[in-house]
Amino acid sequence: MKKKFAFIVLHFQAIKDTVDCIESLLKLDRNDDAKIIVVDNNSPNDSGSKLVKKFANYQNVEVIINKINLGYAKGNNVGIRRAKIFSPDYFIVINNDTVIKQKSFLSIIEESSKD
Repeated sequence: MKKKFAFIVLHFQAIKDTVDCIESLLKLDRNDDAKIIVVDNNSPNDSGSKLVKKFANYQNVEVIINKINLGYAKGNNVGIRRAKIFSPDYFIVINNDTVIKQKSFLSIIEESSKD
């Protein structure tokens, strides 16, 4: 049985970095097995709303906009709590300036966890 993955991406103002990160995740093999939860940590530049609009047509991308900046750990916890609804086998918390270039990333994680 295929495993399910949840990516948690904390966003604050740097929209280009976050878009690049999300787009790299969407290019992964098996991305239909992954849910991408983006948490905007109350960006004052309205970039959270821009992310909502940009990824509105992607079923596996969800953007949450916090009403206050909760900081790094609590901001990520918002995303983790939301991801639990989808019952993923793996939670992957990544910084918004991360770009994953290895298309087989999800399969590699699944294989390495068998050891």
